[in-house]
Amino acid sequence: MKKKKKINYKWLKWSVLGAIAVVIALGIMLLIYVAGHQDNLSSYQQSIENLVEVDQVLDFSHYTGQEAYFVARIQRTDGEQYYYFVKDDIVAHQVLVADVITADIAQSVAMESVGSGSILSHQLGIYHDKPIYEVKLRTNEGTDYVIINALTMEIVFQFTLN
Repeated sequence: MKKKKKINYKWLKWSVLGAIAVVIALGIMLLIYVAGHQDNLSSYQQSIENLVEVDQVLDFSHYTGQEAYFVARIQRTDGEQYYYFVKDDIVAHQVLVADVITADIAQSVAMESVGSGSILSHQLGIYHDKPIYEVKLRTNEGTDYVIINALTMEIVFQFTLN
């Protein structure tokens, strides 16, 4: 009678445990990154709130186009609303909110430009020292990006990623 050969599955057990450890470590690193990013946003927002001319910060976001800016919609002590574009701890640009087209208008211009599709996101930012909206759309060709001058509604450029 032949003896059954015992198969050793130790390597499989250790491989699975190793993979689980890697996934947990990546999850922890992601949480640390997100928490740090939120702290950074809060820090910049607090800095803007401390400016003498700022009554309150109404909205705050982070634009990450060709250059990265923090974008704050603020109400000044004189009652006027402005967009402040902060780069390297300096308010690099400020634009009166009334002079900037709305996100809805930017999305309409982008949709007209590509014909058909669905809007995935939009961001207000700066490109060549001018305020722009970057509108991201899903089309049949792939993912389209339409960059629109936020003061004139002109399309600065657009491209498709397949």
